[in-house]
Amino acid sequence: MIRFIFLISVLYWSFLALSSSMIIAQDATTYEELGRSIYNQGFIPAYFKTAPNREPVYPLLIALAMHLEHGTGVVYTKIMAFLGVLILLLTQFLLYLALKHLQVRQGIIAVALLYFAVSPAVNNAALSLYSEIAAFPIIIGVVHVSARALAAIKRDDLRRSIGWGLLLGLLLAGATLTKAVFEGISPLYLVGLVAASLLAHQRRKKTTWPWLIFLGAALFAFYAPVAAYKNLNQQYNGNYALTGRASWALYGNAARRMEPLTPHRLGAALAYAPGEGLCASFFDKTDCTFWSFQRSDDYGMTKLSQLTQQGLDPQEINRRLLRASADLIIKNPLQFAFLSAVEATKLLFWESTQIGFVQYPSWLEKIYNNGLFKNLLRLLMGLLTLMAVAFVWVRALYPSESALLKCTGLLVLLFMSLYSFFFILTRYALPVAPLFLIAIATTADFLYNKLQHHGQPQ
Repeated sequence: MIRFIFLISVLYWSFLALSSSMIIAQDATTYEELGRSIYNQGFIPAYFKTAPNREPVYPLLIALAMHLEHGTGVVYTKIMAFLGVLILLLTQFLLYLALKHLQVRQGIIAVALLYFAVSPAVNNAALSLYSEIAAFPIIIGVVHVSARALAAIKRDDLRRSIGWGLLLGLLLAGATLTKAVFEGISPLYLVGLVAASLLAHQRRKKTTWPWLIFLGAALFAFYAPVAAYKNLNQQYNGNYALTGRASWALYGNAARRMEPLTPHRLGAALAYAPGEGLCASFFDKTDCTFWSFQRSDDYGMTKLSQLTQQGLDPQEINRRLLRASADLIIKNPLQFAFLSAVEATKLLFWESTQIGFVQYPSWLEKIYNNGLFKNLLRLLMGLLTLMAVAFVWVRALYPSESALLKCTGLLVLLFMSLYSFFFILTRYALPVAPLFLIAIATTADFLYNKLQHHGQPQ
């Protein structure tokens, strides 16, 4: 049955890749321009000369597709779509291995793999010119490698512990060079992983050296490529940074969250979290726009423009933006923390038929545009994800729980926490969608086992 699901998945994805088309608009235009710049002028130094650009992994994939277009005559967007199919297949296989490792029953694994194949949000990631798809196999690979590393350390296998540590650091570096938020997540994840494991194993009075050596190897493999990339930005445009967006985006969201929080405004914030459409059903356009990316971008870009006009160098602008953000947050940290938690819940509502930037076949467009279908699917998957993530976080506290499930819970927790400082679009959640499906499948398996147990005669 599993092989059949893999087969029909590839056939369905291939059909979509052939029959759909990418819409190059908004951020997709930027990705196309960056990929074409690399294709025409090379990666170093052309990519770094203008300013800190977006993370490099996805523009490099676009440049590769453009090279293949030159050699084959196939338009690069179709090549990108089929690269997306290959990435989905790899991710689906890693999802299968994770669920098998967690001893989830075969039927639930089959449903999870099939849903991954037909999920509108997952397919949108592969078929649009946006960078989230490149992170799919990297992030699920992180939890696989983490579990293997922890198992090696537990066996006192120092050589394998170092090897897995180096690989884990490289994967986290790859995630960072795909989605910059992992620059903050990665060290917290590694330290959290080691700290939690040490607390559990210190009861057995085991030495801490294997853990510290593993941590050192992972941090070295992570920071070496990340620092090298930031050094290139420093050399060519004067910014020791991955991208040029974080500081002003943080300021914009901090400024918006520090506005007076009336009951009406709070209601709009809560309604906006599951989706803009829900907010529009209960509040007027002005109320909903306040919680949109336009408002936070206005705050951030206005402040950035003011500092730029003062003739400050890029490093000083970043420092002042971060300092101004901290000053705002300190004024009312509880309000900022609460609204950040509300923002984080957006990631749980990751499923959507309306992410956009893909033109599907007309019959599929009709299904995706059906109000009842799209709203019920988003609500159902949001509630399932909420329940499943909470379940995983609770189960992760049990010492006997699988290391892979604990790593999944920790990575999801940090992903949600770090992203909560900024404005969250639905597509930002897609790199951890496979982790959400792991959580949902393991929760379903646990509940099924409980029902089976209660249904048996005493």
